[in-house]
Amino acid sequence: MWMLSLAVWILNVTNLTHGYDYDEYYPGEEETKAPLVGEGLRDLDTVSNVDELVELLYPEYSLVQHCLRRKTQRTSTPLHPEDDVWAWGKPREGALYKSDDGTFDVILEEIQRTMCSPREVCLEVSKEYPESTRHFYMPRCVSVHRCGGCCTHEGLYCTNTSHTYSNKTLLEMTHREHSVVMVAFVNHTSCECLSKRPQHSVIRRAAAAHLTVCSPPDVPCSTGLVWDPTSCLCVPMDTSFFSERELEPLESALLALCGPNKVLDEDSCECVCENGLTEASCGPGWRLDQASCECLCEDQPAPGTCPPNQRWDPELCGCVCQSECPRSQPLNPETCLCQCRDSPQTCLLEGKRFNAHNCSCYRLPCRKPHNSCPTGFYYSHYVCQCIPNHMRSGEWN
Repeated sequence: MWMLSLAVWILNVTNLTHGYDYDEYYPGEEETKAPLVGEGLRDLDTVSNVDELVELLYPEYSLVQHCLRRKTQRTSTPLHPEDDVWAWGKPREGALYKSDDGTFDVILEEIQRTMCSPREVCLEVSKEYPESTRHFYMPRCVSVHRCGGCCTHEGLYCTNTSHTYSNKTLLEMTHREHSVVMVAFVNHTSCECLSKRPQHSVIRRAAAAHLTVCSPPDVPCSTGLVWDPTSCLCVPMDTSFFSERELEPLESALLALCGPNKVLDEDSCECVCENGLTEASCGPGWRLDQASCECLCEDQPAPGTCPPNQRWDPELCGCVCQSECPRSQPLNPETCLCQCRDSPQTCLLEGKRFNAHNCSCYRLPCRKPHNSCPTGFYYSHYVCQCIPNHMRSGEWN
């Protein structure tokens, strides 16, 4: 009999070490698929302070807050609302930086209280060992730790990942006798939120590219219209690209933090051009337009500044040759003059003469009239004499 009781006890303990199964929590939902859980929601388990909570909930605001703190440390005088630093943060970033009402402390404290972790619970001994129907225990309940709490998503459940055995001294009683016994209970030491169902493969689609936006106007749009930060106009609500949440002043101010075509650099905490252009990359004679983030040419120089035969080209931002030359007379970029490809010297090397009118070489006619050549020869106008037929090749041309 005691062997049977021991086997039942071992089986009971083994089941307890694996925690509660999903079917025990949600019976009759075998076909239900667990929703997909984002990585950001899983990160809630790692939040330990207010800064981490703000960074998780508002990553862009957290970056602005960091930059505001850095700029505050660089300046010896307090920041004023008219400063450029405060011009960034209207209306939300500055509030995050100055927030001291303890709101996030309360939220963080509640998260830590309810997160999945080992919790002290009261267990009834008779329910932990239901096979001992003839025994009564004193005390009737014991205190151990079991996993409990809330996970960050309904598709997860809290379960134990490690455990120990806690021995409790109890008084075991029957109708006729009683004795002091040592009973082992499973004590959970660490917990984790796991998926209720195995995760399925997910097709991840590329996120839409970040759009450049305009700051909202000082005068609100008329009734029925909303500010579209992409077209910089007031448009009907049903034609706007952004959702209602993104069109709120809070989100719009964040999107327009640095203005169109610019992003906030995390290292320097400065607004830089999204295309990567800087003053140095524009080159000499060019300047970077901060509004459009394009390299613009400096003011056109006074007349007569360019050298002779040259003109000012605003697109190239420099002096270029103004002559247009024919194909036979290419342009000399140093002198900006049309020059012939051939010259008397090059024509002489070919046994020809130079024609200055059309910049070409020509051959003089033979002085002797055409004479008949013997068999196996032909008359060549290049050398003005008869040469063998086998010499008819390209080298004479």
